[in-house]
Amino acid sequence: MTHFERLSSNLVLAVCTLDDGQAPLLGGEAALLHGSTRSRIKEFTAGRCMARAAMNLLGIRPQEILQGPGGEPLFPADVCGSISHSASVAAALVGSQSTLIAVGVDVNDGRPIGALAALDVTWARETRLLMHLGICADEAAAHNFAFSAKEAIYKCQYHVTNYDSLHFHQVRLVAPTSGSADMLSVAGWRVPQKIAATLARVQVNLKVICGVEIAVATYSTIE
Repeated sequence: MTHFERLSSNLVLAVCTLDDGQAPLLGGEAALLHGSTRSRIKEFTAGRCMARAAMNLLGIRPQEILQGPGGEPLFPADVCGSISHSASVAAALVGSQSTLIAVGVDVNDGRPIGALAALDVTWARETRLLMHLGICADEAAAHNFAFSAKEAIYKCQYHVTNYDSLHFHQVRLVAPTSGSADMLSVAGWRVPQKIAATLARVQVNLKVICGVEIAVATYSTIE
């Protein structure tokens, strides 16, 4: 399975099964996999494959994607991107920095995180909001989406702030302030002012591609 969805004129989401995303690596990417397991190599390769495919759809010449100090993928100048994978699926979200400053993506692997683990991730208020808006059908689905959404938000804000100490409970999913009802707004809780200001510019929503749930976060140039 390989699927591409153009979320806007400057933003593409690309998704594939790991076996379908095994194109050759470029430049110094292979060196990043020295000593890696076979499963890690498949995940890494599929993610880069989807990122380059998305870049190509945006008219951007596919290039090597190395890693930053936090393990984040380093995209070419004027491109913002994010990569995620589960045990079977890889996804890449790529946008042009003409309208986007940063993006984040996270694949929900479908395993329920459970009510106990959810206490460290979300609140009953968030769960009720996700169900009220029709984004999630029940509490279990809301718990999983909250986890994925906050992972995507972390990646998105990290590109802007390099802040690596953001915890799940410091990110709050709130009702949308404008636009589509399924595009959630974000608020920070007990975080530095700079981080709170960044989170306030992030929006997140749920995409379902071939039965796979994917959280997509964006930070646009429009305030």
